[in-house]
Amino acid sequence: MADSADQTSEFFDWMRKMWTPEAYGLPGMAAMSATTPMPGFPGMPALFTPTTDPKEIERRINELQAVENWLRMNVGFIQMTVKTLELQKSALESMTAKAGPGASPSR
Repeated sequence: MADSADQTSEFFDWMRKMWTPEAYGLPGMAAMSATTPMPGFPGMPALFTPTTDPKEIERRINELQAVENWLRMNVGFIQMTVKTLELQKSALESMTAKAGPGASPSR
């Protein structure tokens, strides 16, 4: 169970860093909050501020691709669950129809 808590903590730490300007080591940005507009980029959170470091850009791309893959996997699980429930509902309806009117399927 500790593994799950560690992963959750890491995820929220990553999300906090994505929306916090000081996470990118920009000079003079430590006092700003995640919702404070960046100088020269009004209304733009830290996540979307441009950087000139190719390694930082590659790191951001890799992190976002990991999140994208995780979301795709979860969509697949949800779709599979919905299809399973639809199949279960169909089976129960067909058993009820064969049993005749007034009959209810046993649990």
